[in-house]
Amino acid sequence: MRRRRLLLAFLGSALVLILGALAGAGLALRTSPSPTTSELAILLSHPHVFSSGSASTTIDPRQLRPLLRERGDAVAIDAAALGRLLSPAFPDNAARDARLRIAGDRVLVVPGVAGRSLDPAATARALLEAPARTRHPVRFRWTRPEVPTGDLEALRIRELVGEFTTHYPAGQPRVVNIERAAELLDGTILGPGETFSMNEVLGERTTARGFVPAPMISGGVLVDSVGGGISQVATTLYNAAFFAGLDLVEHTPHSFYIDRYPMGREATISWGGPELVFRNDWEASLLIRLVATDTSITVRFYSSALGRRVETTTGEPYAWTAATTRERLDPSLAPGARILVQAPGASGFTVDYTRRVYEHERLVRDERFSWRYDAHDGVVRVGVASRHQP
Repeated sequence: MRRRRLLLAFLGSALVLILGALAGAGLALRTSPSPTTSELAILLSHPHVFSSGSASTTIDPRQLRPLLRERGDAVAIDAAALGRLLSPAFPDNAARDARLRIAGDRVLVVPGVAGRSLDPAATARALLEAPARTRHPVRFRWTRPEVPTGDLEALRIRELVGEFTTHYPAGQPRVVNIERAAELLDGTILGPGETFSMNEVLGERTTARGFVPAPMISGGVLVDSVGGGISQVATTLYNAAFFAGLDLVEHTPHSFYIDRYPMGREATISWGGPELVFRNDWEASLLIRLVATDTSITVRFYSSALGRRVETTTGEPYAWTAATTRERLDPSLAPGARILVQAPGASGFTVDYTRRVYEHERLVRDERFSWRYDAHDGVVRVGVASRHQP
């Protein structure tokens, strides 16, 4: 056996070339310094146990013989056929990416797992290199996860740092849009210093992307528009960012007050503007999770606390203006006809609110916000004679 090992080492380069030439045929081959019949006799003289860890399987000589080929002074084995015999005991396992798992208010990193697939050619070579052995190692190809464990650990996403919930009646078309927007935005990660633009991340709202017509404010009147209602998502995101102490880059409250939202502390959005933009100006990455139900939407931000703390106050509303009813002349209606488009709603007012953001005991921001709501006027269409009417 020692002479055989020395000769194999000497012929190593030639052996690699031969194996490469036969790879396309699915054959593993071993050059033998002894007669081929001797190699065959040794291989077929006993069962062969293939093992890896706790898994093993046995191939007896009757199963092995059809796989062997005599090629002059060499013994070859059909590696693909050997792989088919071994695969039930050693199934392929796909690589699993590392992932984040939320447990209460904490975030855990679930480690990634390398993928494993049987390497029939390497296993066949291991058999041919030690034909007298009864046990042989199974060889595998290994693939790394696309998302390694270390990459997620480096994000430093560890705990809840901001949360907000708003509510709505069930069954309205706008709920479809809220749920669809939540689905598209959920799982967004912002690195340190990165900016979130809701329009950019969410994309245009179209029926092809799962959005439906629902009321939205246009010119002080509620009109149906594809994607109507997602301003509730914007408002909930804004408040979660507010309490996470993030840099509030751009937001616009609604033109009139809607009582399901905090006074002043809300945001509307439309494709092409207004926009909602905030920036993660903390040293750890930020995970954004959205959960929409039939009656509410919740936004949670996860990161590292880093000593962040937020204090806020909201003043009493002032400078009230009562809602009135406005008439809109409409020549398509019969002269004198009146159609109520929108009943008068909430009064207009101004409200102020503040935010102080701390990092441990250091004051990071000291902000004051003010917003003037218009009165939610009623609208009536009034018929008039057309100018072209004789």
